[in-house]
Amino acid sequence: MRLRPGSMPFFAASFLMLAACAGNDDVLSPSSPDALKASADVVAVPSLALVTSEDTIALGDTATVAVIGSNAGAGSMYYYAQDASIVGVGHANGTLKATKLGKTRLVGVQQIAGYPTVSIDVVVAATGSARHGLTGQTTTAVTTAPVITVPTATVPVTTSPTSGTVAELPRVLVDTRMVAPTGRTITVAAGANLQSAINSAKGGDVLLLAAGATFVGNFTLPVRGDAGWVTIRSSTPDASLPAAGVRVKTSNASLMPKILSPNSAPAIQTAPGTQGWRLVALEVSAAPGVALNYGLIGFGDGSTAQKTVASIPSRLILDRSYVHGNSTLSLRRCVGLNSATSAVIDSYLGECHDRDNDSQAIWGWNGPGPFKIENNHLEAGHEIVGFGGPTPSIANLVPSDIEIRHNYITRPMAWRGVWNAKNLFEMKSGQRVLFENNILENNWVSAQNGFAIVLQTLTDDNLGSWVHVGDVTIRNNIIRNTAGGINLAARVAYGSTPMLPTSPTSRITITNNTLDVATDNSLGDNGIGIQLLNDLHDVSLQHNTVSARSMMFLLDGTNAQVGLTLLNNVFGKVNYQILGNSAGEGTSALAKFAPGYKVAGNVFTASSASAYPTGNFFPTSPITGVSNLSGSGYQGTDGVAPGANTGAILTATANVRD
Repeated sequence: MRLRPGSMPFFAASFLMLAACAGNDDVLSPSSPDALKASADVVAVPSLALVTSEDTIALGDTATVAVIGSNAGAGSMYYYAQDASIVGVGHANGTLKATKLGKTRLVGVQQIAGYPTVSIDVVVAATGSARHGLTGQTTTAVTTAPVITVPTATVPVTTSPTSGTVAELPRVLVDTRMVAPTGRTITVAAGANLQSAINSAKGGDVLLLAAGATFVGNFTLPVRGDAGWVTIRSSTPDASLPAAGVRVKTSNASLMPKILSPNSAPAIQTAPGTQGWRLVALEVSAAPGVALNYGLIGFGDGSTAQKTVASIPSRLILDRSYVHGNSTLSLRRCVGLNSATSAVIDSYLGECHDRDNDSQAIWGWNGPGPFKIENNHLEAGHEIVGFGGPTPSIANLVPSDIEIRHNYITRPMAWRGVWNAKNLFEMKSGQRVLFENNILENNWVSAQNGFAIVLQTLTDDNLGSWVHVGDVTIRNNIIRNTAGGINLAARVAYGSTPMLPTSPTSRITITNNTLDVATDNSLGDNGIGIQLLNDLHDVSLQHNTVSARSMMFLLDGTNAQVGLTLLNNVFGKVNYQILGNSAGEGTSALAKFAPGYKVAGNVFTASSASAYPTGNFFPTSPITGVSNLSGSGYQGTDGVAPGANTGAILTATANVRD
């Protein structure tokens, strides 16, 4: 095996081998003459995906993956193909079936922090197996991978983040395309036993629930023992439902069956380790008379009962469904994402609120991802969408590879004074997060101080030292009607004996957003655009347009930040553009709290040039409000006018708001 310069030491290397099985499921050893060998170039930094070579198997043949390397098998392994229509994969044992001509990436994910993911491109050809003659490692092959039923991220928490890097995007995306059913169509009429119908389903089946019927209970999606998909959906024909990719509205409820929880437990929940369920066009709520519900849909389990990777449910999709509370229900959560390879798409989640305990539309902490949250109406009281908080029951687990795109994230202004509110988007633990093309609005000072977005590394009980917020990209969003803007904190601990997480919040890239903080105190006394606390690493804000009331940036904390970059933004008139606690304004604040900063090409409206770094612009017009701000007439460090490209944002967020 060849290592690139600067790559991992020999003892840490592992790679994939395809063992051709020629129509049977036997596992061949690496010494077999029929073994297909492929070496993986191992990249030194474990947080980078690996790029490897390819091999070819014949259409209709089967093969089995073996992991080679002295540390292979140190953690559980999960296999998946990026295009499952070309190669069917036994996720736990690596058995392949070539089902369609084409090429796809096969990935093996190891579960222990610090051990790399390995992958190989598999080509399905019409005839024959093509050997590429790649040199394999001569160590013993692990021909039976440890059994695991879910993919989980393996990037370790980095105690010393690499400075000067931008956020890494999600490595793995959840494929939410419909898989054509191949099994039975099971009609579930009003009054029928829904749980029995669910228990009888096999991969490829479709359960048609009578539209307008009501099913009351706490229904469980069981382990089936197959790798297919079961669809539970409304009996309403596709032609009468919103098409795939179109968000449902509350007015579509009449087309859906109702699934109601009779108590505080979920209406729909998952059995440990279950896989392959798609819920389409369902209305999910609590039955009349229920005063408290802890979560209407539970994908995975956030409790200590889910403490092994093998128990985490996987491949779960909520599609074009209406999940909601009501005007009197204390609802802690509409959907819990404590699972792997899960998605909430094209759905309406509403009335998720509580007066005292935190309430969310979507939240997760005990599942590894990847997750997709796309094209939804998300409405909740405290935090509307986010990850982290409670310490995961699985050590070293960090929710990873998260897409949050094209969502309308909001709450009714009529809730003010009725239901508590905190923020609109929050991360306490999560990595490789893409937050883009969303509209966020309506946030006020209530149970928290009114910041719309909060990113802070912490666990609520100080026990998860490994948790981490890192590699978060926030771009092309509209954020408006909020008491405060964005609050970034490096790491936080609570209590009289706090234990800070090992790694601070790092690599946060915020670009091409408009942020409009209320210019009066009608939403509460905050007025700060962006707050930066403690030893953040590699925070970058570029080409944003921000309006605030009291100060644009507030810097504070015991330890200095590393790698702060502010380039080519437009900031409206405030009392202070950059203020440091007990450090003054502008350059003096930056020198104390963010030495080594890069601040250039920005428009600081109605501010004194002498207090700030050179290379910025200081128009005197006292302009406030995002719609009035512009970088036109100035040239940023990249040759483009400072500020957000509002035309591009409007295009990206078209039809996001209901």
